[in-house]
Amino acid sequence: MSLDLTTLLVMNLVICSVSVLGITVIWLQNRQRYAGITCWLASIALQAVGLGVLLLGHTPLSAGLALAAGVCLTGGGLLLLVGLERFLECPAPRAQRQGLFGVLAACLVALAYFGVAGAAGHGQQLSMALASLVIDGHIAWLLLVRTPPELRPATRVAGLVVCGYLTAGLLRLGLHTLPLPFLHAVRDTNVVDVVSTVAYTVLGVCLTLSLVLMVNRRLLLDVTRQEQTFSKTFHLAPYGLMLTRAKDGRVLEVNQSFARMLGTTSQALLGKTTLELKLLDSPEARARMLEPLVRGEGIAGQEVQFKTTGGEPKTGLLYADTLRLGNTDCILTSVADVTELSNAKRELEILATHDALTGLPNRMLLYDRFAQCRARTARHGGKLAVMSLDLDSFKDINDRLGHHAGDAVLKEAARRLAAVIRTEDTASRFGGDEFVLLLGDLTSPGDADHAAAKVVQALNMPVEVDGCAVAISASVGVALYPDHGEDIDTLLRRSDEALYWVKTRGRNGHALYATDTPPLPDLSAGCR
Repeated sequence: MSLDLTTLLVMNLVICSVSVLGITVIWLQNRQRYAGITCWLASIALQAVGLGVLLLGHTPLSAGLALAAGVCLTGGGLLLLVGLERFLECPAPRAQRQGLFGVLAACLVALAYFGVAGAAGHGQQLSMALASLVIDGHIAWLLLVRTPPELRPATRVAGLVVCGYLTAGLLRLGLHTLPLPFLHAVRDTNVVDVVSTVAYTVLGVCLTLSLVLMVNRRLLLDVTRQEQTFSKTFHLAPYGLMLTRAKDGRVLEVNQSFARMLGTTSQALLGKTTLELKLLDSPEARARMLEPLVRGEGIAGQEVQFKTTGGEPKTGLLYADTLRLGNTDCILTSVADVTELSNAKRELEILATHDALTGLPNRMLLYDRFAQCRARTARHGGKLAVMSLDLDSFKDINDRLGHHAGDAVLKEAARRLAAVIRTEDTASRFGGDEFVLLLGDLTSPGDADHAAAKVVQALNMPVEVDGCAVAISASVGVALYPDHGEDIDTLLRRSDEALYWVKTRGRNGHALYATDTPPLPDLSAGCR
């Protein structure tokens, strides 16, 4: 035949080398994502080496070159099989793998034997053809049958190409072995070798392309799976999720949990902006919320207030971060409805810092507010007043009318105290009928004296209990910061001494602490 077999082998080697470059690109892009591609690269490289060995020899090949070419070509096919199994996550059973290795070892032994025994030519070709058929059969079975059904669309083309290898190999084996008279003339020429070399060259190109196509199909399948996973996770999440466009806050996607949180449906939210939905009060509020995202920090666990479509106030725990979809900058927002938890937390804080009966601040909250007022007064000047207040003859009210009447009197007294002082001042209850007032931003003792007089006057009016008017009055002692003390405990002691002085003078009045105010009696003396 006019075609030169050596030229065809050189062309096959060149194409195989180009295939190595192509698979190298795939390997560089996907070696961390998929297992097995390294084996593909090694497989094609070994086959290129095998072709190079064939070109170094002659026909018939020497025993050493024949064995070297057979090892390279067989090893390359075996590496391709192993790489495909790893890529498809479909390893062969152990018994099948051992059987394959046994057959291939026998083929290589036969290849070496034919070379040493002088039965080169057809014997060598038969051994190599049989090894190729065994490997190709396993690969075709893997790609077309053993592969999981969801991956078969990606492996079908490669499987058909390998079937082409099988067909070419069987025809070549038949032409070399069948005892038909008309084939003797064909065997005496290189027609079979030339045609098979051309076929293998074309199939090699197709195999490389099919492997690239298989990787791309696998990538597409994985992307589809990820999209499905994201979609299911997004829409089935128990907390609210919303995807908005960064530049204007327009809702691109929202799940049912978010819609239920707002008291509406997903369709009613799509296409609207967060301002149109009144999730944010103004563009300025949106800009403030976006500041961490602009800095690339994200938002994690920020408590936000919003309203449902029906106007019901809600408290949410906000998480948000930026992402890019195509050419669009987006914001993925997650909101958990913590309204009940926030309300419970607020109630617990109130219980911890307020008197349960009257709702006034307790001792702990008064101490905290005194620290704040003292710091402000130290910066800006002025005075603070601490007033100790007792209801006169409160024990008699409890004894005569019962504790329910006493509670009613305490509640009314608390209401009057809160009404008579300024909003920035504090009226607190320490227990029983003992109240303490904290007044800030005073300029002189006269301001404190005037405020104390108003307090006494407000409490010097009867309280109606069960239809009866109960007369009450109060005694108030006043101490000033920084005149009478620097700390709250000292000021309370001084205001109590002033209160005691009022009680010894007939009650129903007020007095400012003075240095000659008699100290409180030592109550511990009677316990010794």
